[in-house]
Amino acid sequence: MSASRRKDLGETRARGSYGRRMTRPAQVMCLCFLFGCTHVRPDDMSETDHRSAAAREVRSAAEDAQQYDPKAVATEPLVGSQTAEDPGPAGDTYYNPTADHLMRAQAHLRLAHAHTAAADQLERFEDVACAKESAEQRAGCPLVTPSVERVQEAALTVRLHLKRGVDGAALVARMRCHQAFARTLAFAELPSCPLYARGLTLRLVDSGSVIELRAENGETAAQLRAQARALFGP
Repeated sequence: MSASRRKDLGETRARGSYGRRMTRPAQVMCLCFLFGCTHVRPDDMSETDHRSAAAREVRSAAEDAQQYDPKAVATEPLVGSQTAEDPGPAGDTYYNPTADHLMRAQAHLRLAHAHTAAADQLERFEDVACAKESAEQRAGCPLVTPSVERVQEAALTVRLHLKRGVDGAALVARMRCHQAFARTLAFAELPSCPLYARGLTLRLVDSGSVIELRAENGETAAQLRAQARALFGP
């Protein structure tokens, strides 16, 4: 076997139609089909579940890496496209039959890194939002009802008009902390706290006298309005 014909050993040499070698983009597309090629988002699952997923991907990467042999060699006939315009190459092609395992291991490690980054982001978000709150305070529902004078609804928002003398900044900070804590649990395993939902944003408006809760879509907005009516009355 000549050096020029062996130079590609260790790389994937899968064939397409008529025995053509599969290109690198085609290989990536195959892995995208196998692994989804979707971005891992922090809110896809809880912080704990992200870390568990990362550990599973690392184990899978190790299993595939063990099956990769950089010295493995296989050969198969390489035929052309059998057209007058493009007769294609002839002869044998040499390839590494275990190269797919290397690509799979790399894909598993990328997913593990993405899950770890998502978990870290959720943890940092909670730590920033809850810097002054204990673990018990983070998990507990902030007491909002006694501080609200009236509620104003709109298409995607619910506005809580605060009573005179209420520290709006302190109240919205506690609400943001609980929202951040809920995100780390993917809004599951929580006590039944109203006015908290995935994709909800909170801000203080009107010189600190109003807390605005904004939903990301109509479905969440409808849930938010129903919770506000149950909490404060129609």
